[in-house]
Amino acid sequence: MRRLGAFGTGMVFERYARAAAQIPGIEIVAVCDLDPVRRGRAARFGSRVCETEQELLAQPIDAVLVLTPNATHRQLVKACLEAGLPTLCEKPLATSAADAAQMAGWAEALGVPLFPAFHLRHRPEIKYLSQQLGSPVAHFEQIWLEDWRDAPAWYFQRAESGGGVLLDVGTNLIDWIGQLVPPLRLVNVVADTEAEVEHECTAHWSFESGSGSTHLSWRGAPEQRLSRVVTRSEQHFELLHDQRFVRHDGVLHGPWQADEYVGVLQEFRAHLQAPDPSCARKAAADLELIAEAYLRLGLPSPGKLVPFTDQSP
Repeated sequence: MRRLGAFGTGMVFERYARAAAQIPGIEIVAVCDLDPVRRGRAARFGSRVCETEQELLAQPIDAVLVLTPNATHRQLVKACLEAGLPTLCEKPLATSAADAAQMAGWAEALGVPLFPAFHLRHRPEIKYLSQQLGSPVAHFEQIWLEDWRDAPAWYFQRAESGGGVLLDVGTNLIDWIGQLVPPLRLVNVVADTEAEVEHECTAHWSFESGSGSTHLSWRGAPEQRLSRVVTRSEQHFELLHDQRFVRHDGVLHGPWQADEYVGVLQEFRAHLQAPDPSCARKAAADLELIAEAYLRLGLPSPGKLVPFTDQSP
């Protein structure tokens, strides 16, 4: 994998572009965005700028990054896979578990790798935790409070986003904690339901060796990103995500400097060398948990799929 194409040139694209510049042998050589202003900004990264989906897929590229609004993922991933191009799809893989499972099935049937991208698993404090666990997790608490009130409008429109903070942020937190505990079971969930999508949400979980909670907000003021993990052997971890420290049994470790998007691209490259279809299946299973939460909250199912015509993240 050397030459990458990318759909979407918004905020997330810029993070991938900076990450690619740090990895020898990887270059984003072509991009596609339907917004002329964003296309103009993307040109500064030195990539060929395409105006249509077909133009991008016709470029001499080895793989594709899908970095567009959630509801466009299914359509674009299908086109990439049918073109025989290995595909990285930014989280969430789809707006529903059924769509994600179908996308995984397409990849398997066509024999083309599909890689769901979850950047939080590559944060250094989370890697430290996974390396230092000496016994099963007994309890965890995830707190992820951000101020996204100035985010692009599509985040707050169910037809394009598929859901709110639980889908957009929760899928990332469920992913990394899910690597450390047995399958999660939803115990209960509460959320604000006044707006079109939820801006705040708290989910409580159980699993074979214990319990946990995930508290999310797009209205965090002040912002706070913190996780606590206690193991059955009474190891205590406090992950200070903003500072990239870990307080492990009272001793501070870190800070570490690392770009998690570099980790995502490196994992994608490794995935292409040894494709693992289970990673897309796991992403679909995580979306089933989110779908169950929305059902309990009485929130509507994700909106209809929309074409690739709107804003990038």
